[in-house]
Amino acid sequence: MQDVEKKLRMTEQRKDLLRRCNAIEREIREARSIQDMGDVEAMLDAADRLALEAEQVEPRARFEDQDRRVRELLRHTAKRPTRWKPSTAIVP
Repeated sequence: MQDVEKKLRMTEQRKDLLRRCNAIEREIREARSIQDMGDVEAMLDAADRLALEAEQVEPRARFEDQDRRVRELLRHTAKRPTRWKPSTAIVP
């Protein structure tokens, strides 16, 4: 049963990623007034790769740090037993 649930989640994630990909493609075309993604790819090929890669270093490092922190937090949270107790006090 867990395998089926996992496959269903993966299918939904794939559908969501495809929707997001299509939306991003539309946004790129609208922003650049380009109707063909081939033209966008040619424009990206002509871009200065070294400058783009240098620009990407800091955001990538920040992302990897945040990703590591979130994974660590989730790992510690999963190990900790839940101690939540319903409150009997009425909150106004």
